[in-house]
Amino acid sequence: MINNIKKILKEEVENYMFFQNLQTIKKHVDMLLSKPQDEMDEILKKHDWASEHMSTAKDDIEEVCNFFTDGYMNESKGPCWKGYEQIGMKTKNGKEVPNCVPIEEEIDLGLNEGGSGDCENRKLNSPWYTPDGPKKRSVCVKNDKDNVVKVNFGDPNMTIKKSDPERRKSFRARHNCENPGPKWKARYWSCKAW
Repeated sequence: MINNIKKILKEEVENYMFFQNLQTIKKHVDMLLSKPQDEMDEILKKHDWASEHMSTAKDDIEEVCNFFTDGYMNESKGPCWKGYEQIGMKTKNGKEVPNCVPIEEEIDLGLNEGGSGDCENRKLNSPWYTPDGPKKRSVCVKNDKDNVVKVNFGDPNMTIKKSDPERRKSFRARHNCENPGPKWKARYWSCKAW
Protein backbone atom coordinates (compact mmCIF):
# COMPACT_ATOMS: atom_id res chain seq x y z
CA MET A 1 0.00 0.00 0.00
CA ILE A 2 2.84 2.40 0.82
CA ASN A 3 4.36 1.73 -2.61
CA ASN A 4 1.02 2.59 -4.25
CA ILE A 5 0.83 5.87 -2.32
CA LYS A 6 4.42 6.72 -3.31
CA LYS A 7 3.59 5.96 -6.95
CA ILE A 8 0.47 8.19 -6.89
CA LEU A 9 2.39 11.04 -5.21
CA LYS A 10 5.24 10.71 -7.71
CA GLU A 11 2.78 10.86 -10.64
CA GLU A 12 1.06 13.92 -9.17
CA VAL A 13 4.41 15.68 -8.74
CA GLU A 14 5.46 14.80 -12.30
CA ASN A 15 2.11 16.04 -13.65
CA TYR A 16 2.44 19.21 -11.57
CA MET A 17 5.90 19.79 -13.03
CA PHE A 18 4.58 19.19 -16.55
CA PHE A 19 1.93 21.88 -16.17
CA GLN A 20 4.28 24.26 -14.36
CA ASN A 21 6.80 23.91 -17.19
CA LEU A 22 4.05 24.43 -19.75
CA GLN A 23 2.96 27.65 -17.99
CA THR A 24 6.57 28.88 -17.86
CA ILE A 25 7.05 28.17 -21.58
CA LYS A 26 3.82 30.04 -22.39
CA LYS A 27 4.89 33.02 -20.25
CA HIS A 28 8.25 33.26 -22.03
CA VAL A 29 6.70 32.84 -25.49
CA ASP A 30 4.16 35.58 -24.76
CA MET A 31 6.97 37.85 -23.58
CA LEU A 32 9.02 37.24 -26.74
CA LEU A 33 6.00 37.76 -29.00
CA SER A 34 5.27 41.10 -27.32
CA LYS A 35 8.65 42.54 -28.39
CA PRO A 36 8.83 44.52 -31.68
CA GLN A 37 9.90 42.20 -34.51
CA ASP A 38 12.40 44.65 -36.06
CA GLU A 39 14.16 44.92 -32.68
CA MET A 40 14.30 41.13 -32.39
CA ASP A 41 15.61 40.82 -35.98
CA GLU A 42 18.56 43.09 -35.16
CA ILE A 43 19.46 41.05 -32.09
CA LEU A 44 19.11 37.74 -33.96
CA LYS A 45 21.54 38.90 -36.67
CA LYS A 46 24.27 38.98 -34.03
CA HIS A 47 23.19 35.92 -32.04
CA ASP A 48 22.29 33.01 -34.32
CA TRP A 49 22.42 30.58 -31.40
CA ALA A 50 19.01 31.92 -30.28
CA SER A 51 17.36 30.73 -33.51
CA GLU A 52 18.95 27.31 -33.13
CA HIS A 53 17.70 26.98 -29.54
CA MET A 54 14.24 28.09 -30.67
CA SER A 55 14.26 25.46 -33.41
CA THR A 56 15.19 22.73 -30.91
CA ALA A 57 12.50 23.94 -28.48
CA LYS A 58 9.94 23.97 -31.31
CA ASP A 59 10.81 20.38 -32.17
CA ASP A 60 10.47 19.29 -28.53
CA ILE A 61 7.12 21.07 -28.06
CA GLU A 62 5.89 19.68 -31.38
CA GLU A 63 6.87 16.18 -30.25
CA VAL A 64 4.82 16.53 -27.05
CA CYS A 65 1.85 18.04 -28.92
CA ASN A 66 1.95 15.25 -31.52
CA PHE A 67 1.98 12.69 -28.73
CA PHE A 68 -1.09 14.21 -27.07
CA THR A 69 -3.00 14.76 -30.32
CA ASP A 70 -2.01 11.75 -32.43
CA GLY A 71 0.27 9.43 -30.50
CA TYR A 72 -1.67 8.94 -27.28
CA MET A 73 -4.85 8.13 -29.18
CA ASN A 74 -2.97 5.55 -31.30
CA GLU A 75 -0.79 4.01 -28.59
CA SER A 76 -2.00 0.53 -29.53
CA LYS A 77 -0.28 0.99 -32.90
CA GLY A 78 3.09 1.57 -31.24
CA PRO A 79 4.91 4.12 -29.10
CA CYS A 80 5.28 6.71 -31.90
CA TRP A 81 2.61 9.02 -33.32
CA LYS A 82 1.30 9.02 -36.87
CA GLY A 83 4.00 9.69 -39.48
CA TYR A 84 6.81 8.56 -37.15
CA GLU A 85 8.53 5.24 -36.57
CA GLN A 86 10.59 3.92 -33.69
CA ILE A 87 14.31 3.54 -34.42
CA GLY A 88 15.76 2.09 -31.24
CA MET A 89 15.70 3.79 -27.86
CA LYS A 90 17.23 6.98 -26.49
CA THR A 91 17.88 8.45 -23.07
CA LYS A 92 15.89 11.58 -22.26
CA ASN A 93 16.01 13.18 -18.82
CA GLY A 94 17.63 10.05 -17.44
CA LYS A 95 14.92 7.70 -18.77
CA GLU A 96 14.94 5.25 -21.68
CA VAL A 97 12.27 6.30 -24.20
CA PRO A 98 11.44 5.27 -27.78
CA ASN A 99 13.45 7.14 -30.42
CA CYS A 100 10.66 8.32 -32.77
CA VAL A 101 11.84 9.71 -36.13
CA PRO A 102 9.81 10.88 -39.13
CA ILE A 103 9.01 8.18 -41.65
CA GLU A 104 10.81 9.06 -44.86
CA GLU A 105 8.94 8.41 -48.05
CA GLU A 106 10.87 7.49 -51.15
CA ILE A 107 9.84 8.94 -54.50
CA ASP A 108 10.01 6.43 -57.33
CA LEU A 109 10.82 8.38 -60.47
CA GLY A 110 10.35 5.37 -62.73
CA LEU A 111 13.69 5.90 -64.45
CA ASN A 112 14.23 2.19 -64.97
CA GLU A 113 11.09 2.13 -67.11
CA GLY A 114 12.25 5.04 -69.29
CA GLY A 115 10.55 7.80 -67.27
CA SER A 116 12.02 11.22 -66.57
CA GLY A 117 12.54 13.22 -63.42
CA ASP A 118 15.02 15.13 -61.27
CA CYS A 119 17.44 12.19 -61.31
CA GLU A 120 17.60 11.74 -65.08
CA ASN A 121 20.85 13.67 -65.54
CA ARG A 122 22.22 13.31 -62.01
CA LYS A 123 25.05 11.16 -60.72
CA LEU A 124 23.86 8.56 -58.20
CA ASN A 125 24.83 9.04 -54.52
CA SER A 126 25.87 12.65 -55.11
CA PRO A 127 23.77 15.11 -53.02
CA TRP A 128 22.95 18.58 -54.35
CA TYR A 129 21.59 21.75 -52.78
CA THR A 130 17.86 22.40 -53.42
CA PRO A 131 17.15 26.09 -52.72
CA ASP A 132 13.48 25.73 -53.71
CA GLY A 133 12.88 22.85 -51.31
CA PRO A 134 11.15 20.83 -50.11
CA LYS A 135 14.29 20.11 -48.06
CA LYS A 136 17.83 21.53 -48.00
CA ARG A 137 19.39 18.82 -50.18
CA SER A 138 18.41 15.95 -52.46
CA VAL A 139 20.20 12.88 -53.70
CA CYS A 140 19.40 10.18 -56.27
CA VAL A 141 19.96 6.59 -55.16
CA LYS A 142 18.86 3.08 -56.01
CA ASN A 143 16.42 1.51 -53.56
CA ASP A 144 16.04 -2.15 -52.57
CA LYS A 145 13.99 -2.81 -55.72
CA ASP A 146 16.82 -1.40 -57.86
CA ASN A 147 14.70 1.63 -58.86
CA VAL A 148 16.23 5.12 -58.87
CA VAL A 149 14.59 7.28 -56.21
CA LYS A 150 15.09 10.87 -55.11
CA VAL A 151 15.66 11.36 -51.38
CA ASN A 152 15.15 14.82 -49.84
CA PHE A 153 16.87 15.57 -46.52
CA GLY A 154 17.93 18.39 -44.19
CA ASP A 155 16.03 21.29 -42.64
CA PRO A 156 16.22 24.23 -45.08
CA ASN A 157 15.88 26.73 -42.21
CA MET A 158 18.88 25.54 -40.23
CA THR A 159 22.64 25.42 -40.61
CA ILE A 160 24.51 22.39 -39.34
CA LYS A 161 27.16 22.87 -36.69
CA LYS A 162 29.11 19.64 -37.03
CA SER A 163 32.30 21.45 -35.99
CA ASP A 164 30.83 21.73 -32.47
CA PRO A 165 31.57 18.32 -30.85
CA GLU A 166 28.62 18.52 -28.44
CA ARG A 167 26.11 19.34 -31.19
CA ARG A 168 27.55 16.64 -33.44
CA LYS A 169 27.35 14.04 -30.68
CA SER A 170 23.78 15.08 -29.82
CA PHE A 171 22.62 14.99 -33.45
CA ARG A 172 24.20 11.60 -34.11
CA ALA A 173 22.69 10.12 -30.93
CA ARG A 174 19.24 11.58 -31.66
CA HIS A 175 19.21 10.13 -35.18
CA ASN A 176 20.82 6.80 -34.25
CA CYS A 177 23.69 7.41 -36.71
CA GLU A 178 25.49 4.30 -35.48
CA ASN A 179 22.88 2.45 -37.54
CA PRO A 180 21.73 5.00 -40.19
CA GLY A 181 19.64 2.56 -42.21
CA PRO A 182 19.58 2.16 -46.01
CA LYS A 183 20.82 4.73 -48.54
CA TRP A 184 17.31 5.41 -49.81
CA LYS A 185 16.25 6.95 -46.47
CA ALA A 186 16.88 10.56 -45.48
CA ARG A 187 18.38 9.59 -42.12
CA TYR A 188 21.31 7.89 -43.88
CA TRP A 189 22.23 11.09 -45.74
CA SER A 190 21.65 13.39 -42.75
CA CYS A 191 23.95 11.21 -40.66
CA LYS A 192 26.53 11.20 -43.45
CA ALA A 193 26.47 15.03 -43.49
CA TRP A 194 27.08 15.13 -39.72
